[in-house]
Amino acid sequence: MASSSIMNRFCENLERIRHERGLTQSDLADLLGTKQSAVSRLLNGGEDVTLSRCERIAEMLQIDVKELIFGESPKKPKNHRSVMLT
Repeated sequence: MASSSIMNRFCENLERIRHERGLTQSDLADLLGTKQSAVSRLLNGGEDVTLSRCERIAEMLQIDVKELIFGESPKKPKNHRSVMLT
């Protein structure tokens, strides 16, 4: 990720999600298949994150990648009625 502000948001969002799920850094490391020290560097911005790595992390957490990068949960579709055009 090129922009430091995007990287900061990524770190903050990953930390928030970790806390919301009640995960320790070790739990998150196990989930991601890495070491706790790597998760610590990741959460503290000490490790660059590529978009493909961000996508893999989102997949492992079963969330949309937008939530990691921008803090946005995907919008649920509104209840739309079918309209038949004649």
